[in-house]
Amino acid sequence: MAASRPAIDPDEGLAALFQRALERLGVEPEAALHGGDRVDTDVQGALAAGIRPVLLDRSGRMCAPPGVPVVCTLADVELT
Repeated sequence: MAASRPAIDPDEGLAALFQRALERLGVEPEAALHGGDRVDTDVQGALAAGIRPVLLDRSGRMCAPPGVPVVCTLADVELT
């Protein structure tokens, strides 16, 4: 039997998913950082939820929105 998961309302979008994660972790958006390799989901979802995004671009071919840092490896992420 699969574990049940609360459904994310498609009308709420990615921000709801990120906000739910923040709530479960007890973390405020401004204290969080989300690294991901997709602009459409990782970066845009984090921005919509008020979280600082970092774009992981191992190929060096992606274009991030203005102000979003781009790293080639997770070791390049600066936690400040």
